[in-house]
Amino acid sequence: MKIRIYDTAASYDYTIDGADLLIPAKNLGDSADHCYVGVFRSLRADQQTWYLGNLFMKKYYIVYDMTPYDERGENYIQVGIAP
Repeated sequence: MKIRIYDTAASYDYTIDGADLLIPAKNLGDSADHCYVGVFRSLRADQQTWYLGNLFMKKYYIVYDMTPYDERGENYIQVGIAP
Protein backbone atom coordinates (compact mmCIF):
# COMPACT_ATOMS: atom_id res chain seq x y z
CA MET A 1 0.00 0.00 0.00
CA LYS A 2 1.40 3.37 -0.96
CA ILE A 3 0.63 6.50 0.99
CA ARG A 4 1.31 9.84 -0.66
CA ILE A 5 2.58 12.45 1.75
CA TYR A 6 2.45 16.12 0.85
CA ASP A 7 4.17 19.13 2.31
CA THR A 8 4.50 22.67 1.05
CA ALA A 9 7.61 21.91 -1.04
CA ALA A 10 7.13 18.36 -2.35
CA SER A 11 5.28 15.09 -2.08
CA TYR A 12 6.66 11.72 -1.03
CA ASP A 13 5.51 8.15 -1.44
CA TYR A 14 5.74 5.88 1.59
CA THR A 15 5.16 2.15 1.17
CA ILE A 16 3.54 0.08 3.92
CA ASP A 17 3.30 -3.70 3.63
CA GLY A 18 -0.40 -4.51 3.21
CA ALA A 19 -0.06 -7.47 5.58
CA ASP A 20 0.73 -5.01 8.38
CA LEU A 21 -2.78 -3.60 8.05
CA LEU A 22 -4.67 -6.90 8.17
CA ILE A 23 -6.23 -8.29 11.34
CA PRO A 24 -7.12 -12.00 11.31
CA ALA A 25 -10.87 -12.28 11.80
CA LYS A 26 -10.42 -15.00 14.42
CA ASN A 27 -8.89 -12.30 16.66
CA LEU A 28 -12.27 -10.57 16.52
CA GLY A 29 -14.41 -13.67 16.95
CA ASP A 30 -15.19 -14.10 13.24
CA SER A 31 -14.44 -17.05 10.94
CA ALA A 32 -10.80 -17.85 10.14
CA ASP A 33 -11.22 -17.26 6.38
CA HIS A 34 -11.78 -13.50 6.78
CA CYS A 35 -9.58 -10.57 7.73
CA TYR A 36 -10.09 -6.88 8.49
CA VAL A 37 -8.11 -3.77 7.73
CA GLY A 38 -6.88 -1.83 10.78
CA VAL A 39 -7.15 1.55 9.02
CA PHE A 40 -10.57 2.93 8.23
CA ARG A 41 -12.49 6.13 7.54
CA SER A 42 -15.33 7.49 9.63
CA LEU A 43 -18.78 6.51 8.38
CA ARG A 44 -20.14 9.99 9.06
CA ALA A 45 -20.57 11.91 5.81
CA ASP A 46 -19.75 15.22 7.50
CA GLN A 47 -16.33 13.99 8.74
CA GLN A 48 -13.09 13.29 6.92
CA THR A 49 -11.60 11.38 9.86
CA TRP A 50 -9.36 8.34 9.42
CA TYR A 51 -8.64 5.88 12.24
CA LEU A 52 -5.46 3.85 12.70
CA GLY A 53 -6.02 0.59 14.56
CA ASN A 54 -3.84 -0.52 17.48
CA LEU A 55 -2.12 -3.29 15.47
CA PHE A 56 -0.96 -0.70 12.95
CA MET A 57 0.15 1.63 15.72
CA LYS A 58 2.13 -1.15 17.44
CA LYS A 59 4.27 -1.61 14.33
CA TYR A 60 4.71 2.06 13.34
CA TYR A 61 5.74 5.13 15.30
CA ILE A 62 3.04 7.78 14.87
CA VAL A 63 3.57 11.48 15.66
CA TYR A 64 0.72 14.00 15.58
CA ASP A 65 1.76 17.62 15.01
CA MET A 66 -0.87 20.28 15.69
CA THR A 67 1.44 23.13 14.59
CA PRO A 68 -0.41 24.00 11.33
CA TYR A 69 -3.74 24.22 13.16
CA ASP A 70 -2.57 25.84 16.42
CA GLU A 71 0.09 28.23 15.21
CA ARG A 72 -0.93 29.09 11.64
CA GLY A 73 -4.72 28.67 11.73
CA GLU A 74 -4.66 26.05 8.96
CA ASN A 75 -7.48 23.51 8.64
CA TYR A 76 -5.24 20.42 9.04
CA ILE A 77 -2.68 18.75 11.28
CA GLN A 78 0.47 16.86 10.27
CA VAL A 79 1.02 13.17 10.96
CA GLY A 80 4.41 11.47 10.85
CA ILE A 81 4.71 7.69 10.32
CA ALA A 82 7.91 5.65 10.63
CA PRO A 83 8.70 1.95 11.12
